[in-house]
Amino acid sequence: MPDPAARRDASILRVATLAYLLLVGLMSWCQRGYCNADFVAYVTIARAPLEHVGGYWSPLYSWLMTPLLWMGVGDLVAGRLVLVIAGVGYLFAVHALARQLAPERGAARSAVLVAAQVVAVTQAGLWATHLLGPDLVAAALMLAALAMMIATPWSATRAVAVGAIFGLAYFGKAFMLPFAALVTPVLLWLRRSMHAPGAPAVRWWRDCALVLLGLTIVAGPWIAVLSVKYGGFTFSTAGAANHANLGPHARGLDLLWNPLLEANYILEPHFGPDWSPFASLRNFGHQVFLVAFNVWKALGQIVGYVVLLAVAIVWRRACVRRGAVPPLAAIERARLRQCLLASAIYLLGYSAVDIERRYHVPMLAPLLAVAALSLLAPCLPSARWSMARTLGAAVLSMVPFAGQEIRLLWVTCDRHPQSWNVEGPRADVRALRDAGWDGAAFAASDWHRGLAVAYVSGALGAYLGRPLAPTPAERGHQLRRAGARYFVQFAPGAGEAEACLDPAWRPAPSSRRSGVQVLIDTRGVEPAANSGPEAFRGR
Repeated sequence: MPDPAARRDASILRVATLAYLLLVGLMSWCQRGYCNADFVAYVTIARAPLEHVGGYWSPLYSWLMTPLLWMGVGDLVAGRLVLVIAGVGYLFAVHALARQLAPERGAARSAVLVAAQVVAVTQAGLWATHLLGPDLVAAALMLAALAMMIATPWSATRAVAVGAIFGLAYFGKAFMLPFAALVTPVLLWLRRSMHAPGAPAVRWWRDCALVLLGLTIVAGPWIAVLSVKYGGFTFSTAGAANHANLGPHARGLDLLWNPLLEANYILEPHFGPDWSPFASLRNFGHQVFLVAFNVWKALGQIVGYVVLLAVAIVWRRACVRRGAVPPLAAIERARLRQCLLASAIYLLGYSAVDIERRYHVPMLAPLLAVAALSLLAPCLPSARWSMARTLGAAVLSMVPFAGQEIRLLWVTCDRHPQSWNVEGPRADVRALRDAGWDGAAFAASDWHRGLAVAYVSGALGAYLGRPLAPTPAERGHQLRRAGARYFVQFAPGAGEAEACLDPAWRPAPSSRRSGVQVLIDTRGVEPAANSGPEAFRGR
């Protein structure tokens, strides 16, 4: 006969999954026409994965969309469907993690699992819909691997399986590879001190090697492909590109998304050469500032869960002093340290480059929340409360700490940061075609909006980007040398369209539509020259 506690655990997961599906269904409907720049790259790769092999965009999200696209599913529907399914996996991973740290049975255990699912549902609902990207996919896989590392019993098969899941997470986000390399020896050492403190160190080395074996089996072939393409060991180019983008030379300009003029730039954004923080004292100071700034920024984005953890530590100590609960057992301390050290390693690893909420919150929120809940669980007055009252209190008490994600869910229903509705670019495409555009090379005054026009028109290869020269004459010269014949000027002010480029670029009278002006070059294209990022680097 099934264990009643196990049935209750499963029931909590089923209810959470149902709540998530209702939430994500509503959110997806509200955002059904919205797209973002990253998705343009992922879906382009998904349409022809063998033709677009590169190191910037991790391929798993694209690969998961490919079968759906082959079956005739639309781009945006396929992208959202993959994320909805990934969100279910995320809920299961958080549930597995919470089960390892929750009390063995009783109302306190159920309260921990319910509270953890409040965090999971808000996170999965937000990142399955806020932006179309791989962050939720990678977080679900990595949390599943961490839950397996904490769980008992441990075996060689489990170690290889953990490494294989790490490899899949790397396919989702390249950062997961160095994170796995750093976190594995730390968590396995804590596991050894927890379960076999007197065991020889050779077992720890063996377990690390088995995890590495599983990781190599899954990720090794792709790393080999990238290394051959780039002529040296390469597991990603995203880290170097983003790090180069934040160098002392950048002076606040986002160089990564402001290339000169280059076709299909979105498929492999790049800027370089990279800079070393050890090359000079100035560089080192700049890197320290970046790390400090990013850590402070990230903590502000998870402040609710940081406060929850602080409250849990203070409350638990007060209960121990009063004798209401016993001190943490050795296994409890070790598992708590595993969660907190994994969080710290993840945050510090990402802080070397530009950090966004979607990079770290889906990972850190459940890790910090579960750690805090494991401390609070013995302090719950479960003996005096009914099960329904305890679970209701668990839900309501988590709402303030998940407040940032709840607010973002509400905002996302109406506004879409970093996204655009496809109806806007469709009007821009009509304006471009009214001006006589037949798929020839074109550029735009706004890089992202021009990309949207290229994506909606199905002519991504014709889009060259945005000229960066300071004067109209130089911008017109750049466009001609890059081969552009059309220029889309968005929302020009009085006299701005004529002054944007040199006088040889004439506005097409029939193109003015919703504030969009199309300019056509009357001189023609100049002889081919270097129009890629190298030209900008030499400026």
